[in-house]
Amino acid sequence: MGGGEQSLRRSVDAEAPVATTSKFVALGCALVAGLQPTSARAGLPAFASSPLLSGCLPLRSLRARARSLQARQHTGSMAASAGYAQSRYMPAQVDSTISYEDIATFPRPGCSAPDSIAFSPDDSVVTYLASSDGSLSRQLYAMDVANGQVRELCKPPSGTGEEETFSLEEKLRRERARQLHTGITSYAWAEGAEDAGKILVPIGNELFVQEGLNGGLQRLFDPSVLLPSDAQADGNLPPILDARISADGKMVGFVWDRELYVVSTDCKSMPRQLTHGVRGTELTNGLADYIAQEEMDRYEGYWISPDSSMVAFEQVDESHIAKYRIMHQGSESVGESAQEDHHYPFAGAANPVVRLGVVATAGGDVRWFDLTSRFGADFYLARVKWFPDMSLVLQIQNREQTEVELLHVNPQTGESKTLFVEQSKEWINLHNMLTPLKKEAQFLWASERTGYQHLYLYDTSGNLVRQLTDGEWIVEDVKSVDENTGLVYFVGTKSGWLERHLYTVPLGGGEMVQITQEPGMHNVIIDHKRQLFVDQYSSSTKPFRVNVCSLADGSVVRMLYVNKDPRLQRLTLATPTFVTLPSSDGKVPLQAEYVPISEYVPNMS
Repeated sequence: MGGGEQSLRRSVDAEAPVATTSKFVALGCALVAGLQPTSARAGLPAFASSPLLSGCLPLRSLRARARSLQARQHTGSMAASAGYAQSRYMPAQVDSTISYEDIATFPRPGCSAPDSIAFSPDDSVVTYLASSDGSLSRQLYAMDVANGQVRELCKPPSGTGEEETFSLEEKLRRERARQLHTGITSYAWAEGAEDAGKILVPIGNELFVQEGLNGGLQRLFDPSVLLPSDAQADGNLPPILDARISADGKMVGFVWDRELYVVSTDCKSMPRQLTHGVRGTELTNGLADYIAQEEMDRYEGYWISPDSSMVAFEQVDESHIAKYRIMHQGSESVGESAQEDHHYPFAGAANPVVRLGVVATAGGDVRWFDLTSRFGADFYLARVKWFPDMSLVLQIQNREQTEVELLHVNPQTGESKTLFVEQSKEWINLHNMLTPLKKEAQFLWASERTGYQHLYLYDTSGNLVRQLTDGEWIVEDVKSVDENTGLVYFVGTKSGWLERHLYTVPLGGGEMVQITQEPGMHNVIIDHKRQLFVDQYSSSTKPFRVNVCSLADGSVVRMLYVNKDPRLQRLTLATPTFVTLPSSDGKVPLQAEYVPISEYVPNMS
């Protein structure tokens, strides 16, 4: 497939589908108005496992960007212009419980909830991003697990991290990740630290680290040092992109002006440029290509080894791809400021050329790997994963996206070996469940080879050890592996497509145990000691809430967030009806949810 193509089976988490019928307002109608696909209607359930009615139209980010720019610049002025009928540009006024203001306001009702939730490396606190006033601007908070006290760890300076301050490159990355929030938009713990660890917090075009919870926020370096010695800082520095902290907390990687850098977290060292030769060209080092971001849910373009000695990175060449121009119609500007030009890989046309290299974090020559042996030059670099022995396992996908090769590579010797190839006549759904074990030369893998996505245990030579789960339901994500107790923690749909629960299954094979019990959708974050987990929960009748729970029995230990959005009570949102419909060939049940339009517009059916 080309860059503009995608699977009809793609999760609605990733794209906003549109679907309506004559008598019912399907959930897609809310999406036409701009609702995000992770929350909707009464209780705002996460409905990623319930695809909408067939016939949904996926929205591509690049074309959507063009339309949104045009809409912002034209809708108001043209609707008010004389000679145009109101019905053509503005919806007719109806007596509805939902106003246009409700539809146009962000965050959506009940959706101003904490996210980017994580346990500190010592599991003493839960950190998260949230808004103090219900807006899209977020700050970094920490809740003490022992006593429930919450404190603000960090907030951006006034005017920093807002939409108008982002560069075009940052705006494009945000759109591909469907990110609307501003302020502090990301942070990361050094997960491999043995003590409280370090926190990386990008703010504006600068990088900051904090030592544990009580250390002060320190700037890693002055961005102007990245400029050549003969250059003058003019306030328009290229943006620092995709900053990531290493697992041991010793260094931070980032991409600046198309090249990959690392810098020590001692806040004294100068950044070290690891790649060279692409600045001023149509190539990039260390950034995910457009298709990886838009089609494959991969936003990283480099991977620091667990011991911080090496970095694997993707080099992308788009020079052969024609540019697609987006005009800012209605803009007061002219020339370059009134348009955008992007290399856009249309369906069936040329894709970016990518290759993978590994370089030492101390600097030196790059070792390049040949990834073309199975599929030729037209392939997708879908996933990259470091294993505990400092080797890499790559997932290489063919253009048709019907095969995935698991390729094991040795960065020291350059040797490579195919572990196995996953195949499907229709489509391979990518996932993030490749999980290496630390004590055994084995790894977890997920496959839909039976028609349902389930877990399998392999050795590092590519031999199947055993299948861990089976049945007419799917495993959605691996959350943790406890090698001491021999348990895998994962979320799945064994209770039905309207529910997602946390389960365990033994590595040695055996019976599953369900941990979460309340009907609805559970997404979890498990602590490092495997004693607690954060439960992000919602259902079709209960609004989104967040609790800290015991991993032993699922009982609530601490409430982190209770949804008190006053709009929920005022809107009196109707509970949707869930149905299944047969596919046109009668082989697949299609899940759907709908609400009669009369629930919101009286006397209309």
